[in-house]
Amino acid sequence: MDRTRRGVADKVFIPRERVEQLQSDAGLSNEKLAARIPVTERTWRRWKHNAPEEERGERPAGMAAIPSSSLPAVERALGVAPATLHPRPGRTTESELDELREALKATRAQVRLLEDRLEELSRQDGPRETQESDPDP
Repeated sequence: MDRTRRGVADKVFIPRERVEQLQSDAGLSNEKLAARIPVTERTWRRWKHNAPEEERGERPAGMAAIPSSSLPAVERALGVAPATLHPRPGRTTESELDELREALKATRAQVRLLEDRLEELSRQDGPRETQESDPDP
């Protein structure tokens, strides 16, 4: 599949929570923010939440996917400084690094919980043999 032709390559991925927080701070509904960009409200919602893209692996989970060509308009609509949502290439802010570190820390904590739960279940029950049912009794 040609991802460039479908427009996947020209999107900027931004943590969805961050986008929603900035939108909330600006006091803008999806409709009002979309009008400022300007795009339809449905397009704005798709940029923020598009589960099928996540399921196909075209968008990391929990990320908004904003076309890079629309990023300056989104930043203006949200009332934030240029490069606030996504620094231009070669410019990573300390706060972005902190966000990534926190996201990594949270992910590691989730993995540890899953590992602990798996170990607990293994100790309780021990490994089980799968039994195939005989189709002809």
